[in-house]
Amino acid sequence: MSVGIGAGERARLQQARALWRYVGDERPPFAVPPAAGQESVWDFPRPPALVPDPREVVVGLAGIDIARSARTLRLLETASPPTFYIPRADVHLDLLAPAPGRSHCEWKGEAQYWSFALPDGRQAMAWTYPDPKPAAANIKGHVAFWRGVDVTK
Repeated sequence: MSVGIGAGERARLQQARALWRYVGDERPPFAVPPAAGQESVWDFPRPPALVPDPREVVVGLAGIDIARSARTLRLLETASPPTFYIPRADVHLDLLAPAPGRSHCEWKGEAQYWSFALPDGRQAMAWTYPDPKPAAANIKGHVAFWRGVDVTK
């Protein structure tokens, strides 16, 4: 996980991580217990888990399927909703265009952003990790989508 960062940054991350109280082993008092068949984001681990999910996931916007896959990876991280990473082969890349900006995740690395220009002029946002950190290597070649698009499973 410390690939590409110096000793000072590594120490700062370790100090910050030591302050985390909720890392998937207990729920905060305000968390609503999940009902039968439900999950709680407070039960997800930190650092996050990346698990294969065989359910069909469909990403759509304005009535257009942007992606459809039964080969997704599901990222589960404490206090965050699950994120589906879809193989690029299952995404309509002809709708994909680079978007400005980048961000850095301490677990996954540097994200690159994309937009999907649809025939009706609307856009959906997505991101990829072209060179993920070793612990997240499986998401290389996958695309994730902002929650503004319809994701069904």
